[in-house]
Amino acid sequence: MHILDFQLINFFKKFFPSIEIHEAQNGFDAGLAVDRHQPQLILLDLMLPMMDGFQVCEKIRSRPEWSAIKIIVMTGLDRKST
Repeated sequence: MHILDFQLINFFKKFFPSIEIHEAQNGFDAGLAVDRHQPQLILLDLMLPMMDGFQVCEKIRSRPEWSAIKIIVMTGLDRKST
């Protein structure tokens, strides 16, 4: 887990103590976690191993029962200026 992950988790625990936080280490596990926990909000990294964040987002959006889930997309990609 990266330092940014710890910072985000600590932020949410401090300012939103009543929320449950569930983590996934890869895109496949993220899909399983969505099915298991039925979250209202997902913080989704685009650079996940096994199944990237784009694929996870497509999977979530393809299921009508998950259509109300809000997704905030993050990435560690560095965009080079041209």
